[in-house]
Amino acid sequence: MGFSKNIGLLLIGGITLFQCARYVQLPHDETYAYQYTKRGAEIGTEVFSLEKREGHLVVKADLDIAEGDNRQKGSSELVVENDGTPVAYFRRMEITLPEFPDQSGLWELRFAFRGREVLGEIIKDNMPRWKGSIGVKEKKVYCIDNNALFLLATLVRGIYPKLRKEAEYSVDAFHFSEVRVRNLTFTKVKDGTYHCTIGSTDIGDLSIRDGLLVKHEDPRSELVIRLK
Repeated sequence: MGFSKNIGLLLIGGITLFQCARYVQLPHDETYAYQYTKRGAEIGTEVFSLEKREGHLVVKADLDIAEGDNRQKGSSELVVENDGTPVAYFRRMEITLPEFPDQSGLWELRFAFRGREVLGEIIKDNMPRWKGSIGVKEKKVYCIDNNALFLLATLVRGIYPKLRKEAEYSVDAFHFSEVRVRNLTFTKVKDGTYHCTIGSTDIGDLSIRDGLLVKHEDPRSELVIRLK
């Protein structure tokens, strides 16, 4: 994937876009670990947790995935109000992609939500790549980002009561790395399994148990991500 507005991050091995939730309902002080595998071989992990901090909820995650010489390693934080309204997002990622040197380096994403306006900046190797603001329709906006399964898990938990009742369910979400709003559609394959698309991008199937995302599978890239 190339740059969108010159700031998109290339993804390892076909790993695509993931999301965050409007309503954070996962238990506090719990830690969740996802294992990334490709063609049956483990390529990394993502570990995330929720905590309370100064009257807010903070979703924290550490990602470390590698395939051959390609690697992404870093940490993220999403800060929300108790009702799920996003307050801030921060991500710091070290990207190594030898075939795409312009994508390699240290990336920092910093965003703040001010009502229906999202203020942000993206920095690569301490040099500004983008800075500005984007309007959104609602204060309690959904969010997505590249290679951030912890955000998808919180989103699934938040929409699950509606999702389980519908054959197809769609939401709009703000994409941090692309700095624009994208549409997500969840189509029920069978009880507990949903096919997910973001715009025209097919990201594969999600397995959900009691509102908890337990597996993401993309047959095209042979990527499987499981809750450990």
